Amino acid sequence: MYSKALFDGRILCGEGTELVVYKPDIETQEFSRIVGIEKMHGGISFLGEDFGLFDIDETRHRVYATSWLTGYLHIIDYEGARNEKVLKLEKGIKYVSVSNDKRLVFVGGYIYGNLYVIDAATLEVVSRLYLGPKIRWISLSQDGNVAYIPSSVGGFEVRIDTLLENVSHRQGPPSQTSGTKFVVRLSGDPTRR
Repeated sequence: MYSKALFDGRILCGEGTELVVYKPDIETQEFSRIVGIEKMHGGISFLGEDFGLFDIDETRHRVYATSWLTGYLHIIDYEGARNEKVLKLEKGIKYVSVSNDKRLVFVGGYIYGNLYVIDAATLEVVSRLYLGPKIRWISLSQDGNVAYIPSSVGGFEVRIDTLLENVSHRQGPPSQTSGTKFVVRLSGDPTRR
């Protein structure tokens, strides 16, 4: 079970194939199940057995949950218990992190090594960076200007403001890029794949 606490004291848990919102009762020390978000795609479990990890954007009441086998990023309104959008990224996506200012969502592909940057306002992919296979936890600096991302080829520092500036000047859909202006290799062997 994977869980995260919401600011109002509720707890969002990934339990098997569903996301559940619980409200703890301080007096009884019991948890009341508020809503289970399971059957949203034609009556079948929307996460399936490949439920990855999730992160929360409390300002928009959203959960961003990954599906490992399908490569889908599920964007869920946890207040209304409905799927807002599903993005097809790539099989093997696992780690997800919402930027501190809630402008961006970062999704890392463990198998193919792409980092997807999603605009939280439009729910569109604005950039795709190749950082090498086995992308792991996506950590953000306290000021929200830098994302730190390890992969099997080394550690990377992604400068978010420079990335956004590059994205705003580009026309058309995002293309895969090595991110030479806004990605700094912190460690690792650049020839290793």
